[in-house]
Amino acid sequence: VAERWAREAPTRSGAAAVTSLSIVSEGRTDLDPLAAQAALGAALTDERTNGIALFVHEAGELLNVSEGGQRALQEDFEAALARIDFGETGQPVALFPYTRLGHAQQDMPRSVVVDPTRSFGRPVISGAFVRTEVVEDRFRAGDTIGQMAADYDVPASVIEEALRFERLRAA
Repeated sequence: VAERWAREAPTRSGAAAVTSLSIVSEGRTDLDPLAAQAALGAALTDERTNGIALFVHEAGELLNVSEGGQRALQEDFEAALARIDFGETGQPVALFPYTRLGHAQQDMPRSVVVDPTRSFGRPVISGAFVRTEVVEDRFRAGDTIGQMAADYDVPASVIEEALRFERLRAA
């Protein structure tokens, strides 16, 4: 899920999707050794992974060494990666998907989380761990946002974000 999230980050801003991206792990074999040597030779102290592929800064650009030095859309990656929590081993453990389009992505609340240890990895309300599809079903059945907020002991704004997320999913 985290790989797909980061790979599709550019499309949320209108750019083309990254077609190949994978989580970095020990013993990784898909790195192009020539590209890695060239890029790392010039920028060894400025490598980045953030749990996704291997990137280096070269001549003011972010290059994906895993893809033979392909330019990365740095701002989109940074915004997408900021919505992923990584565990102590560097592996992604939780994703906080966007709940709105056309807003400043870095300021968007983290009201919805996709966590493989919660509800089998289905999107849930952060903290309450109620599936967002349940919130949508209740809303369609006539429950008010206030009723659900009281039932789940969360602010009404969190219920609104869950409903926005479900509408984005359906689109």
